[in-house]
Amino acid sequence: MVRDDADRRTFFEAFGALAGPGIRSIKSSGGGDQIRTAPSLTEPQDTMTAILSERTRAQLALAEEHVRCENAHDLPGIMATFGHRAWYDDEPWGEHHEGPDAVHGYYKDLLTSLPDLHIDIVHCLAAENGVALEVRISGTHLGSWRGLPPTGRRVTFPLCGLYTFD
Repeated sequence: MVRDDADRRTFFEAFGALAGPGIRSIKSSGGGDQIRTAPSLTEPQDTMTAILSERTRAQLALAEEHVRCENAHDLPGIMATFGHRAWYDDEPWGEHHEGPDAVHGYYKDLLTSLPDLHIDIVHCLAAENGVALEVRISGTHLGSWRGLPPTGRRVTFPLCGLYTFD
């Protein structure tokens, strides 16, 4: 779990080292390929231009489209961003949703439990073999979730999503 900027730097440095050549730390804010050299949200960041492969660009665009559909609560749109071997692993809960029907059910429950679900992208790393998004999820708990009855409380929590592609 990333707790503060020092941990965030350590996480992103370790991720970059493990991913090998071609890893990019990208702040996704729409428009252009802006590379951020420092993953800190509070420190000034130098920007440089990078040349991303068409594959990496397409994967990044698909991950951004996925989040856009989540924010629009567009379940058919969300599902359209998954490949034919759709799966969603929720590691903290030990849940593994394999196949389009299971993934659809997961998202249907999520959107019911947090009808005002909103996801903000904090950081993005893109490489030839996938995309990692650090996000902040927020919403109001108005529906049952994992057996917990609705509380009516606002929730906000960080999440790291790893996207792999067919």
